[in-house]
Amino acid sequence: MLFGAVMAIIGTFNASGIAATLSGGSPPPQYAGWLIVDHANDFGFVRYEMGYASAVTVVLLFIVILFNKISYKLFGDHK
Repeated sequence: MLFGAVMAIIGTFNASGIAATLSGGSPPPQYAGWLIVDHANDFGFVRYEMGYASAVTVVLLFIVILFNKISYKLFGDHK
């Protein structure tokens, strides 16, 4: 199960380049469809602005934690 989870996460990060691929450029016009993972990748590895890339990934972490708490309250085990 752990292997399946790791492969799902890797597949999600690989799918993040779809916006750049479909628009024909990096970044797409007016950042349409640009995912937060693409922002982190662009600023971290293309522009080498590690501070901004770190801030974007921390924001992504907080968004994931927020959705995790909301989904646990909605679908978690209520005793």
